[in-house]
Amino acid sequence: MKQRKMNKPICISVFIGMIAVLLPATAFCQEQSRESSAADSTATQWSLQFAYQGLPVWNDDEISPGVTRPEGEQGFLQFRMVAPLPKGMIAPFTMLPRLTVRLGQAQDGTWGLKPTELFWLFIASDWGTGRFGIGPLVTIPAIDSKYGSTKWEFGFSTAAIQRSFNDTLLWGLLLSQAWSRSDPNDPDKIIATPIGINPFLTFLLGEGFYISNGEMVLLYNWQNSEFYFPFAVRFGKIIVKEKGSWNMYIEYKTSLAYQNWSGPAIKNGYRVNLSYTVPIN
Repeated sequence: MKQRKMNKPICISVFIGMIAVLLPATAFCQEQSRESSAADSTATQWSLQFAYQGLPVWNDDEISPGVTRPEGEQGFLQFRMVAPLPKGMIAPFTMLPRLTVRLGQAQDGTWGLKPTELFWLFIASDWGTGRFGIGPLVTIPAIDSKYGSTKWEFGFSTAAIQRSFNDTLLWGLLLSQAWSRSDPNDPDKIIATPIGINPFLTFLLGEGFYISNGEMVLLYNWQNSEFYFPFAVRFGKIIVKEKGSWNMYIEYKTSLAYQNWSGPAIKNGYRVNLSYTVPIN
């Protein structure tokens, strides 16, 4: 039983890879627009992101008789940097190392360092109107359990992205899976953490404006067979300059399906973001 659970996330990533291999057969080479690149996390470009995620209201329903659903944090500040290594620099494929650092505000109002993520995406396939990548993911523990997991996590992430309708539509799937010693009943046992699945859809509306479903990460807990389905909507503006592009957006987030989830479930949250990207020619 344990072996089957460990293989499920790998099977999903293989399925995404098969889709990525089949897509080039119907795609044609098309240069990506600057606006599309600014909204594309897999484009070969330098990226600096500063964001604030406010999480003021959580659902407080009963998850079992007499047990109220726990609340999450009040919010966090996020800094993310992508430093691309173009194809041919040190490898025969493009690599996108990404560092994400978050400073979180717990329910008691205190601030502290949340888990830090280091993700190294290898672009395994690029067919002109889209690309597929996969790479290792390492999560450094939070300084305290009230800011997130205090266990090291090791795993992988994959991304399959396609551009359609003359670069006005960007859609795809991001997936991440990690393992850690996070079993409260056996601290030496390595188990799969909840898998994160982020389907995304971005419409470029013209003149730099766009609408997207944002970071809508669905979670599935392998051990408890629990599923969490959040919902987000993002409205943004991209300003293309000579050397780089600015990406500004606001995002609203809530929860659609969480009754079978024993963890926190956001009721009303918001996010503001400012990013600057510089493409590598």
